[in-house]
Amino acid sequence: MDNGSLVVDLKGTIAYASSFFCALVRAEANQAAGKSFFNFVLPEDMESVKMRFEDSKSLQGSSFVLKLRRTDGSGVWTAIQGQPLQTSSGEVYGISATIALVLGPVEDHLGKSAHPERGSDDASDLSLV
Repeated sequence: MDNGSLVVDLKGTIAYASSFFCALVRAEANQAAGKSFFNFVLPEDMESVKMRFEDSKSLQGSSFVLKLRRTDGSGVWTAIQGQPLQTSSGEVYGISATIALVLGPVEDHLGKSAHPERGSDDASDLSLV
């Protein structure tokens, strides 16, 4: 399975977005870098994603399933694993995330969903492009 990488600062600003992530959300690199990660979150998921983002700043990190918003407004189901980035003195300065396309029934992954009560969402559009 292909994975994408994303590096964001503590405010959620994207410092680096891999070509896989850009293809996943149908964005050019210049549409992602320097922009807020939250631009790619569906409005109904914003509160729960912000809580998960805060969890990712902890030393344990965070993993969850999230339907990201593409630039055309459509959604794509992803599995996200976030880990804090730390200075040599242990200060957290950002988050490194690995993002994978969810293949197969989304229901199999909803135990770690950012918004588990939304398990009935249509997950039929899982294409990258």
